[in-house]
Amino acid sequence: AALPVFLLAQLPKSNIYVFDLTYEGDSIVLTKPKFLTYFNENSYNNHPYFVNNEELFISAKLSYDAQPDVYQLNLTTNERLRVTATSEGEYSPRKMPDYYNFSAVRMEFHEQDTFLRLWQFPIDRSNNGQPVFRDIANIGYYEWLTSRDLLLFQVGTPNQLVKADVYSQNMEIIATNPGRCFRNLGNGRVLFVQKSPQGNTIMQYNTRSYGSSSNVQEVAPTLTNSEDFAVLYNGTLLMARGSEIFSFRPGTDESWQPFVDLRAYNITNISRIELSP
Repeated sequence: AALPVFLLAQLPKSNIYVFDLTYEGDSIVLTKPKFLTYFNENSYNNHPYFVNNEELFISAKLSYDAQPDVYQLNLTTNERLRVTATSEGEYSPRKMPDYYNFSAVRMEFHEQDTFLRLWQFPIDRSNNGQPVFRDIANIGYYEWLTSRDLLLFQVGTPNQLVKADVYSQNMEIIATNPGRCFRNLGNGRVLFVQKSPQGNTIMQYNTRSYGSSSNVQEVAPTLTNSEDFAVLYNGTLLMARGSEIFSFRPGTDESWQPFVDLRAYNITNISRIELSP
């Protein structure tokens, strides 16, 4: 029997669903749908991230909260744990490579100014956390590469994708006008979306190639009018549009192929897609 893998779709109404994803020969099947955010239906539920195959972090704003907090959902026991409870907003929670901490983008309010900074917090919640970077702000999204290096989506005019060193606080610009979604494939390889007026492209960045123009290469055009993507273990890309999820196998497919339609579940406008380990 194929081991289940979980797949998430986040909707503009901010409802989050989870499915088991299994392999039957060359086909992929979604089964066992579950509505995860029934406790906060049609409110803000966003940025799903799998801590492991049974637990995930989300950023959610309940009706009585001023700003979103991080919640941990257990898919086996259906238990829900509020991880942060602050007057400021926490977004994009991620487990850090050291296994003892998790990180999140915090929207800080200082008088008339608002800052987006990356924070780290102990998983055991033994203290209130601290900023990851002393001087780097305007961080919209991020992805850990190692315990020392990470990619940052810096909000600006234009937006930039940068590689940052936690210890030295040094930054290297990787791309200008990137998409918000990037995926660490391991072995020094990262996929991200490069936006352009001619069309958006999924690119591969080799973090181990220094001083070489070959460290960024084209992988595939994005699905039209879509930005977020996920990557299966065999390198197949998944993107969504409307109620449908499409697949693309680099080096094999010439165009995006219909994968599954979730309209029967009343899921009609899929945005984010997240895969479990």
